[in-house]
Amino acid sequence: MSTISKMETPTGQEETAILLEEQARRIATLQESLKQAGCINPNEAVILQEIKRVVEERDDLKRRLENAELLIERLKREVKELDFSVTIMLEALEEVMGELDVEGLPCPLCGRNLTIGHRRNCIWHVVASAVRKARGEE
Repeated sequence: MSTISKMETPTGQEETAILLEEQARRIATLQESLKQAGCINPNEAVILQEIKRVVEERDDLKRRLENAELLIERLKREVKELDFSVTIMLEALEEVMGELDVEGLPCPLCGRNLTIGHRRNCIWHVVASAVRKARGEE
């Protein structure tokens, strides 16, 4: 039986790193061309201009990579904060539902005596189901 291997696609950071390496190679090639020319050459101005352009492009890619890394870190922190907020809200909702579910008192949502249970169409069931689903219990 043959297995098909999945090729991983590079992330934006990896693509940027590859571009930076490519730019470094191009710069080195252009600089080597200048060294070999050794004298004033009509193409020297073009080569110097290309080196300048490639260096600026490399610097721009480096800056964009740094910005992307900062953004990734900020997003990680925000996701952690959201996870924590969701947990707190679920616990608060469960606490409120626990306070409402007092045996002997009618349900404030459907008005039915809780010794019998909630009505079939009571919002209680919807909320309880949503909490279980959010907790991964359904």
